[in-house]
Amino acid sequence: MLYRQLMPASTPALEGIKAAGQKDWRALAEWLKLTFPERRPGHSISISTTAVAQQGIVISEEKRQALIAQRERILKAAAATT
Repeated sequence: MLYRQLMPASTPALEGIKAAGQKDWRALAEWLKLTFPERRPGHSISISTTAVAQQGIVISEEKRQALIAQRERILKAAAATT
């Protein structure tokens, strides 16, 4: 929005700088810098994003108890063989 408001005000100045570039290359270089801000030295665009997605495992209480019992049996069998 602000850019649209400033553009009509700066247009005559940019045209004057461009016209001066016919005689002096430095004026034309300045016109390019002012017309295309992305070409200015030190101009950079940095975008950083982070996304984290977590999904819990949902099981029934019966299945949970069965898995706990199975784990206990496996641990006891492993301890017995050691």
